[in-house]
Amino acid sequence: MLIEINCETHGSNQVELDNYQLARYKSIENAPYAVDDFKKDLKCSLCSREEKIGYLRELAKIPLRFEDCSFDNFDKTKEKEIVKSYADKFQELKKVGASLVLCGSTGRGKTHLSCALINKLIEDDLVKCIYAKAFDVLRDIKDTYSKSSNHNFSEVQKKYARIELLVIDEVGVQFGSDTEKQILFEIINERYENLLPTILVTNLSLVNLKEFAGDRVIDRMKEGGGKVIIFSGESQRGKR
Repeated sequence: MLIEINCETHGSNQVELDNYQLARYKSIENAPYAVDDFKKDLKCSLCSREEKIGYLRELAKIPLRFEDCSFDNFDKTKEKEIVKSYADKFQELKKVGASLVLCGSTGRGKTHLSCALINKLIEDDLVKCIYAKAFDVLRDIKDTYSKSSNHNFSEVQKKYARIELLVIDEVGVQFGSDTEKQILFEIINERYENLLPTILVTNLSLVNLKEFAGDRVIDRMKEGGGKVIIFSGESQRGKR
């Protein structure tokens, strides 16, 4: 049931009552003063959406330099069109766990476009996303080895393995140990098994990425319509 309320910020608009609110409203609908008090307690749907977007932005942890990245403030390139198309079709692609790998030299806009993707998904579909550098993921996991840690290994792994969309940037900046590679593989593999999309961003060539992550990781990233995008062309740094 929809009920009309007046919001100081957004003016007159309608709010859909949940089952609890509907039962309460039905019990007082013939008492004008009680209805007025009831409406005062209702939160405007637009305010609720803005709060949700704010929460999702905090959860995503996009770095300050990239928090305003969008597809509109990036030059038109074939790579941009592929990533934007992925964003536009995300609701369908996530059903099959379709992922992306963004490869290419520094300055080609890989981080910009991955953050633009997150921003669009949050704004349009309220998707829960996390942006993290590979080093940060590994550090979070390793921190659980300490006796003074407030989190255990399972909790931290689940944080990355169960989020709706995970973007891991700077994959392979330094060739890690076998243990570090195994940690990343386990996170990616758990997401793969649960049809949860992952985006890997790397400055490595595809050949070197395969050497770092292994063929089985790349194979999983390409399943379900997933794509490997090789960024070429001139550097985008200093253009925006």
